[in-house]
Formats: sequence, structure tokens, C-alpha cells
Amino acid sequence: MTPPSSPQTPASPTLDWPHNAGPASAAPAKAGPWQSLKLDSLRQSWQAVLDSQKSLPQFEEVTLTRPGGAAENVALLERDQGGELRIVSAGKAFEAWVGCAAIDLKVAKLSIDRARSLRELHVQAASEGRPAQTVAYGIVDGLVCVYDLVAVPLANRCERASCLVYIEERQRNFNLVEAVFQAAKEGLVALAVIRGAGGVPCDFQIAALNAGAAFVLQGTAESLRGRRLSEVCAEIEAGGVLPHLISIFNRGGAAQFELECPLDEQKHLRISAAAMGDLLAVTLSDISAIKNQEKSFRLLFESNPVPMWVHRSGDLKFLAVNDAAIAQYGYTEEAFLSMNLLDIVPKHRRDAVREAIRNNEKAEGDFARSSQHVKADGSLIDVLTSWRPILFRETPAQLAAAMDVTEKSRAEAKLAHMARHDGLTALPNRVLFHERLNEALARMRRHEEKLAILYLDLDSFKRVNDTLGHLAGDKLLVAIAARLRSCVREGDLVARFGGDEFAVLQSAITGPEEPDALAWRIITSLSEPNDIDGQQLVTGASIGIALAPADGESSEQLLKNADIALYRAKEDGRNRFSFFEPSMDLKIRARHALERDLRGALPAGEFELFYQPLVIIETGAICGFEALLRWRNPKRGLVPPSEFVPLAEETGLIVPLGEWVLMQACAQAASWPQKLKVAVNLSPVQFKSGNLPQLVFAALEASGLPANRLELEITESVLLEESNGVLATLRHLRALGVSIAMDDFGTGYSGMSYLRSFAFDKIKIDRSFVAELGNNGECLAIIQAIARLGTNLKISTLAEGVETEAQCELLRKEGFKEMQGYLVSRPVPATEIHGLLKAYRNGWPAKESPLTA
Repeated sequence: MTPPSSPQTPASPTLDWPHNAGPASAAPAKAGPWQSLKLDSLRQSWQAVLDSQKSLPQFEEVTLTRPGGAAENVALLERDQGGELRIVSAGKAFEAWVGCAAIDLKVAKLSIDRARSLRELHVQAASEGRPAQTVAYGIVDGLVCVYDLVAVPLANRCERASCLVYIEERQRNFNLVEAVFQAAKEGLVALAVIRGAGGVPCDFQIAALNAGAAFVLQGTAESLRGRRLSEVCAEIEAGGVLPHLISIFNRGGAAQFELECPLDEQKHLRISAAAMGDLLAVTLSDISAIKNQEKSFRLLFESNPVPMWVHRSGDLKFLAVNDAAIAQYGYTEEAFLSMNLLDIVPKHRRDAVREAIRNNEKAEGDFARSSQHVKADGSLIDVLTSWRPILFRETPAQLAAAMDVTEKSRAEAKLAHMARHDGLTALPNRVLFHERLNEALARMRRHEEKLAILYLDLDSFKRVNDTLGHLAGDKLLVAIAARLRSCVREGDLVARFGGDEFAVLQSAITGPEEPDALAWRIITSLSEPNDIDGQQLVTGASIGIALAPADGESSEQLLKNADIALYRAKEDGRNRFSFFEPSMDLKIRARHALERDLRGALPAGEFELFYQPLVIIETGAICGFEALLRWRNPKRGLVPPSEFVPLAEETGLIVPLGEWVLMQACAQAASWPQKLKVAVNLSPVQFKSGNLPQLVFAALEASGLPANRLELEITESVLLEESNGVLATLRHLRALGVSIAMDDFGTGYSGMSYLRSFAFDKIKIDRSFVAELGNNGECLAIIQAIARLGTNLKISTLAEGVETEAQCELLRKEGFKEMQGYLVSRPVPATEIHGLLKAYRNGWPAKESPLTA
């Protein structure tokens, strides 16, 4: 606000109000700033006054000056002590604009638009110190009126922001109804009723219409106005519209109907009508696009092979359903349309589905989920449902599709089951066992429980597979699995790890007594005969047990320790169980270290052959030597064969070792006198390699040793392993010209039957029978029987482990042909063979010691 003029400032001139400014003005007054009623000129004139005065007019001068006729259009505004803008005085034209008496009225009491216009004018005029102008609107008697406003800032001795507002209505106004009528895109028609005989309505005359209605009625507004409705459009007449409109007029009120134009099937109209006296207001809406969309939707919906429906968004009631859904669920269409979505959802899932739908509607997007639905017959199906919001017949709805994925779900469940279960026995496999074990360990830690792992494998199962075939072996495994299930408690887990290995998880135990009792139950149960294809098969089990948390708190550690305990149970004689002990781990570590050294021994040249002479009992002449493998390790020294040969067989290292022995023995024997043989032991593992005859042939070829000087020794255990294949290999070897001897005869199960299957060249009786000669009558009887058997079958017989002259003499009397043992010599390196041959060149030495060093 500009401050009041200082005493040096000349007094403001008297303000002259134009007497022709208001509607009551009759004669012109002297010239003044209000003489021009053009608002721009008015603002400019007043600005000139301000510029000449160099200060704002005083509020008091304006209020005391006679405004004349212009007072009808003027209002004075000022801010009160509270800062609110207030109308101090106002003329009738101004009050007509604000719509109420305005003297001493707060601007905040006016309508929002008028209050905003006055506030903005006042702020602009006061802040800029010059007139401000704007335009305002108002509706009076259905007409849109336009007002020009000018605000002139005033000075005030009370230093309150004040201004003078002048308002002037423009001459041209707009009819609101006419504006809406002409602007509407839809067709709007005012129809006047035409009555026939007796005053009954029979037609309508077009009183008024807009461009939208003229387009629908296929004419112009000028050509259609005043004509009868029945004359203007064949579509109206053909579609039976006139009777509908007459009916609405007669009933009164409003109604709506749709028309598919008979002459153009692609054109659809929605007709809304309302009766008002003798007039009928009609709205014509072209809904062809909507109808075409609905038709396309109906074609896609009804003939779609995917089961689909439409349900209302609020109460989930079915509004439409296609044939595919009817076929899938088994309900009739009528039944479907009487139900809601939750009726096909299982009861226990309804709250969750309702919540999911509610969340989807909030998200306002497409939605998909897997669920289960109930068919009409009560059966459940797995479905993949998806839906999206649509407007169906002007109703908010959801379009849903439901694919039956029951078979897919079953296939996936089957795959998931197969991934975690053994295909043969249906027991859990290693994967599921680890999962359940980890879960049990977590519970154990939370509740301070204990659990046990029983790791077991079957004794002699391989023999069943090799003798009766894998089909019989599989049937035996299925029977074993059933017995294991019957041994455990509910809640315990039995798993097959593969082959003949099984594991049991025993949860929530109180102590070692429970796995101890379970192990005895399992061993007892599995020791009972199994009837497999009419044969009674007996197989025991060895079990290793690890306890948690004592023996470990991770699945890997527990299974490792149970495996170590299992190894101990097998060492102790099989068909028994053993609890894990920390010392067992040390033994396993030692075994692993031995295996590591054994694998590096052959490349390092740590093996050598020793030889023990084979002697003819009758003459004492050496007829050959048995090659015996020795391992001289730099750290371990001379390792006994009993320690490393079983490990070599278990790990498969015996195959390259056996090849080396065969090549070395043949090469060294080739330098001996022509009459001497060399005997080489063969392992059962070598027979499985499939190339044993080729290997023997290669050794003979490389060394130049005649085949009749090579004797191959096998034990009865070789014939237990796939006997038919072994016999074929033996015949192949015999065809090479080598001799075949059965070693350790009498210690196996079926030695006599194997003598019938293959014509061995020699039988070597085990040293255990020789050691008991003179002390055990049964051993003597066995030796006598074997000697007679050899004589009758024309098979040479040899006794191992002969240490005394008495044993040698007894064997000679019973008919044994050859012997070997400490009575003649210990096994010696190849370098000492020459000395032995020299000592026995004439047979038995004159003074033979019972033990030759």
C-alpha cells in the first residue's frame, strides 16, 4: 500500500464519477476517468489519474464523493483488523453478481469462484499499486453471463489495504441449456406430441434437435425440425421405435431401450426418453462400436475351448459362462448362473480366495494363481486361473479363465516324488533322507533331543545278483524294504541309498538303547529266508550306528561316522552292528593313508616278487615256484600281503598289479631251467576285467615263456562270481596251453561241484588242514579223501604249509604228489632261486632240516 501523501504533496484533485456508468444514467456528466465504459479505456484513464497524482486516491475521498449512477456497479473492499477481506459497500449490479446483499460482508462468505476473483484482484492491485483487471462468469436464469472487473487500489489513513472494484456485464450472454444441447456428442431431440382422434397420441413432431441427432436421423437440423418423427427415418419406422416412445409418453417418467437397426445390422442405437408435459426429451446414442465389441467378445467367449466365465466384482456372482466351463465343471448353464465363484471353491480355501480377489481388485490388473476347484460331482481338480477386470453389460466384472492342470500337477508331483524316492522300492532316496535329517537336526537343536542314524548294507547280496540275476536281486531288495518298514516306528524314516545300501533315521530317542534294539530287530528280520521265485534266499545285514549330537551335528558327519561303524561291523564278521567310536575314525584314516600309498607304489617301483619252491614229495626235486607279491615301502618297510592285497582287490588296484605280476613272473621264469613251472595267483577281480586271456597271451608272447610252463591258481571264490562267465574264461585260458590249479581247496562252499564243472590240472589243499595233521582225525580224513579224489580224477594234488618231515611223510603215504612250505624254503627273492636249485639238484638233501632258513 502506498503511504498517505506527505504535507509537501499537493492535495489530490476531486474525483468525478461518471453519471452515465450505471443503467439508470440519463445524461452525460463532465468528463472524468469513468466516462468511457470500455474496461481497457477505463483502466487506462484511471492509471493516468494515478500517474498525475503521484499517489493513490484516499479511501475516504472515494467513500465521500458522490458516485452518481456508477454506484450501482461499484464495491469498496478493505482488509479488517483480522486481515480478512471485507466488502464495505456495494451497488445493486455488484450484488446481483455475487448473488446476495454484500454490504459489510466478508469475501470468504461468497461462492468459491467469486471469492477467488475478488481476492486475486485485490492482491494484484494492492501489490502493484495500479488498476488490475479480470473476467468472471455467472449463471443467471439459465444464461451464462460474462463480467468484466477492474480493481483500483486506494490509500487508507488506517493503513488498511483497500480497493475500489467496478463490475460491468457484457452485452452478449449464452443460454446454458442451448450450449449443452449443441455441444453434446449424443443425439438430443425435443419431441412434441401429436394427438389423433379422441386425443390419443399417435406421432411426434421434432421441435428441436442437435447435430448429433440430425446425424443419427440422416438429415440436417434445418431439414428435420418441424417434421413428424414417422416421416424422417425408415430405421425408426422399421424398428418399431414410435410405439415405444408413445408408450413411454403415456406412462410418464423415463425409460430406455436399444434398437438394432433392421436395415443396417452393424448399427445399434440406445434410446432414452423422458416425458415432460406434452414434450418428450429423447437421447439417441450410437452404441454400434460397443455392440460390435460385445459381439466379438461373445464369439471369443462362447466358442473358446478354454473354460471361461464372467463374475460380478462385488458379490462374485456368475454373469456368463461358456460351454467349455460347463463341460469342465459338470454344472448346467442355469446352475452356474445361480451360483457365485466361491461355490466352486473348496470350503477351506474360500477365505483365502476371497482375500486374493480383493487384493487383485485393488491392484487393478491381471491376476493368475493356482488353485483347486470343486466339480458338480464333488471331485477336486487343480486349475490355473487368471482373470482381469472388464465392464460387462455396464457392470464392473471379472473375466476369468480356468485351465484344468490336474494331470500336469500329477505329473509334476510324480516327478518330484521320483526325484526324492527310490524307483524300485519306493523308499525315500539319499536326497530326501538328507532333507529330513537336516530337519530333524534342527528340531534336535531347538528341543535338545537326540537321534540315531543306522547305516546298513546287505551281506552276500552280490552273490544273489550274480547267481540268480538282477531280476531276482531286485525282488529281494523290495522284500528287504518291506521288512525294514515293519521294523521301525511311525515317524522314523527308512531310505535306500542305492545298490544294497539302506539308512534309517530314528528321531527323538532317549539313549543308545533304542537304536540298539532297532538294530537287533532289523538283523533278526533280515536273517529270515525270503521266498524269491520259489527259492529260499537268506541274506543278513551289517549295521553301523551314529548318534547325534554325540557323534556329530551335521548330516555329513553323522553319515560318515555311521559308515565307519558299518565298516567295523563288516570287519567283525558281518550280520552284526556296531556303534561309532572315535578310534574307528583313526583306523579309517589309517586305511585311507595305506590306500594312498598303495596307489603310488606301482609307479614308484616298490613291488617285487618272491618265490616259494614247489617240490615233488617222492623225489624231493623242485618242479617249479609260486610267485608271491611283496611291497617294500620306504616308510612302512615290508608290508604283509594280508594288509594290502584285500585293499587292492577292494579298490580295483589289483587289476594293474595282477598284470604287473604276470608280466614279471613270466619274464623271470623264462630264464629258469626248461623243466620248471611258475605259478601265478589270479584274483576274482581280474576275471571281471574281461581281458584276462588277452593279458596272459601278451605276457607269454613278451617273455617267450612256453604256455605249458605257466600255472594259474584260482580260489573257489572266483567261481562264486558269475560262474558261467568264469568257466568260459578258464576254458579260454586252457586253450592257450596253460595249466589251471584250484588253490585253498576245501575252505569254500562248493568245491566238489566245481571239480565237475571244470577239469582242473591241480588241487592245492589249504594249509589249515596240514597244520592239524596228527592232532585232528577229521583233518586226516579230509586229506585222505582229497588224495583219493585226485587219484580217481587224475588230478595232481599239492599240500601247502608243510613244515615238518612227519607231515611230509604222511602226505606221501596218502598219495599227495607235491608240497610247498617252510620244510623246503620260505619265499625268497628271485636272486636266491639259483642257490635253491643247486641245493635240491639231486632231490632231498642228505640231512634235511625240518625248517630250512
